[in-house]
Amino acid sequence: MKMKTMPRIKIGNLPTKIHRLDRLTEMFDGPQLYIKRDDKKRIAFGVNKVRQLEFLMANAVNNGAELIITSGNLQSNHIRQTVSTAARFGLKPVVVITEAESKIPEDCYLFKESYRTEMYLINVTNEDSVQKIANICDEKVQEIKKYYENKGMKACIIPRKIEGTPTGVCDLLEISKQIKQKKLNINYIVKAVDSANAYSAFLLANKLFKTGLRSIGISVSNEAEKDRWQVFKQFDEAKKHLGLDIEIKEEEIQIFNSIGYNCVLPNEPGVHAIKLLADKEAIFLDHYHTGKAMAGLFNLIKKGYFQKDDGVLFLHPGELPALFAQENNLL
Repeated sequence: MKMKTMPRIKIGNLPTKIHRLDRLTEMFDGPQLYIKRDDKKRIAFGVNKVRQLEFLMANAVNNGAELIITSGNLQSNHIRQTVSTAARFGLKPVVVITEAESKIPEDCYLFKESYRTEMYLINVTNEDSVQKIANICDEKVQEIKKYYENKGMKACIIPRKIEGTPTGVCDLLEISKQIKQKKLNINYIVKAVDSANAYSAFLLANKLFKTGLRSIGISVSNEAEKDRWQVFKQFDEAKKHLGLDIEIKEEEIQIFNSIGYNCVLPNEPGVHAIKLLADKEAIFLDHYHTGKAMAGLFNLIKKGYFQKDDGVLFLHPGELPALFAQENNLL
């Protein structure tokens, strides 16, 4: 399926704003730093999942779904956004949550009660692999779907990522358009890399539309080398799905290590970045991805990766609610 033919419904306040980080730029004496405020989207505290849901929820609504089913870990931004969007369209949300605790945490009860969410808890351990957890979730989701269909209700599964990465392409096109309209001197985009799906989409869009923007990824949960390999794989899958005849060179994949690879727990460099941005720019980052990615950006600046006059845009996807569950680790 080509992007132009994919159904889409408007959910978020797009495009989100680009702000210049004046005090941070002055502190480092260059490069010229900017931030893309995807934390300011319309739905449930904002997050970059909104663009993905504009495609996925359109499919559910157009196919007459009465309820949606999705899965994720504790504090999942995908779950929060999906449940909130389902409520907006009058669909019953059902979620599968993976967590090491034996009960649903208290901080999940707000959206459970507010959005009439049906929750299923799956206990996992730190030793369980990502693939094992994904397989367990998929089995439970299919079981729930079958249960409701046997009751005569039409259920739609909302996956955690959309095949073909059109959302990442939309992200980059939105940014490129804003840069041209506002005549901003931005030539680098920096973002956190977790699954590598969005980063591969950025590279694909750069190739396809020749934006001239250089994409830099900061690995927050894997070694950078592992993420580079994933990008090669996902880039190939995406171009085939979208029917594109383009190739990518190894040197075009600019992914660097952050400092520490556990994206769930705060670490010292990430906490420092959170506090510094709050102090200098009155903007909060989260400890999952953006704090660690910003720490990685600071590290590149200190190593002289950028020139003083380079324009660097940091993507802030949101994910802030989880920050308040970590106050003892952040103060």
